[in-house]
Amino acid sequence: MTSICNSKPEVLENGKIRLLEEWQWTSEDQSKENSVLEET
Repeated sequence: MTSICNSKPEVLENGKIRLLEEWQWTSEDQSKENSVLEET
């Protein structure tokens, strides 16, 4: 399966990075989703 993803980085007050992602499958049902990835 394949997808397209747009990520917006944020620098948190503690200096760590958070990515806010909007992505969409380019195969199968073409559904859209959001993800949040945060450095620990």
